[in-house]
Amino acid sequence: MYIVRWLGKHPIIGIWALTIVALLLSMGGGKKDETDIASNEQAKKVSESTENHSTGVAGSVVAQGNDNVQQEESNGSIAGLNEQSSDDLLLMAREAYWNNGLDEAVSIYQQLIAREPHVVAYKGELGNVYWKQGFPEKSATLYAEIAIPMIENGKADRVENMVGFIEQFHPDKAAEIRNRLQGLSK
Repeated sequence: MYIVRWLGKHPIIGIWALTIVALLLSMGGGKKDETDIASNEQAKKVSESTENHSTGVAGSVVAQGNDNVQQEESNGSIAGLNEQSSDDLLLMAREAYWNNGLDEAVSIYQQLIAREPHVVAYKGELGNVYWKQGFPEKSATLYAEIAIPMIENGKADRVENMVGFIEQFHPDKAAEIRNRLQGLSK
């Protein structure tokens, strides 16, 4: 049961494990019957799913056993991410962040923001990635964008902690945020 839970937290490895199991099952010798044909078709589907999923890793990945490198699509999204749910993408982005795959995390967060620009958390987490990458101005810009919506959503205490940092790069925006925070205390 522990292995199943662990594989659930690591979807890429889980898909590879299923692919290997399907391939091993399909390689069983003997006479081909309908079950063997179905297993081969299932292995192909899992393999295709794995290739689609793996193309999201760090912008370019060598496809399974293939020397062709798949690049980012011209519209800025990574192939295979469009088919993922927002919840799955968020988990992938967070996992990439914690595994120090910061470029991958940036790409996934950008995809999430393009898909759902009203979700404040995506911009905040992307700001955290930029900070960890050493781009404080980019992170401050995102924090400045989300500060007022956060105040409106009752998270003024978190915004108070960000204002000093935002002020280093965007003093006018920081003044606006401080005014909004002072309006709450009246």
